[in-house]
Amino acid sequence: MNFDWKMKESQWNNYMKDHRLRKDNGYSKDADVYGAVNIGKLRAEFIHTLDTSAWFPYIEIFCLDRDTGYGYKDDGRPYDLLDNKVIVPVRCKTFNSFKEIMEKRLTQEIKEQHLEEEACAEDGWK
Repeated sequence: MNFDWKMKESQWNNYMKDHRLRKDNGYSKDADVYGAVNIGKLRAEFIHTLDTSAWFPYIEIFCLDRDTGYGYKDDGRPYDLLDNKVIVPVRCKTFNSFKEIMEKRLTQEIKEQHLEEEACAEDGWK
């Protein structure tokens, strides 16, 4: 499995700061996505709930080439939103420790959901 991080340290800093301050970054419909990590045909996006009464960071995991009608990339390839329960660590002191913990948690989720084939695919998210 290859973890291709599309989240920069500055995005992580904003993610954690907004979490601590319970701040809605609300620039647009997609503004709550702070970054992502691609794992083959899987993509985990880092998001905040926009409900300040139940404020928490979470991820959404998408699987490319599953055509359930959920969504389509600009190139026409379908993707689906997968249910997940991966907890986002909020007490990490560094971006590297955050990535290390997230990779362990995502690997565990991939194994539990039997998504190893999708995670190891070469033609995944770019």
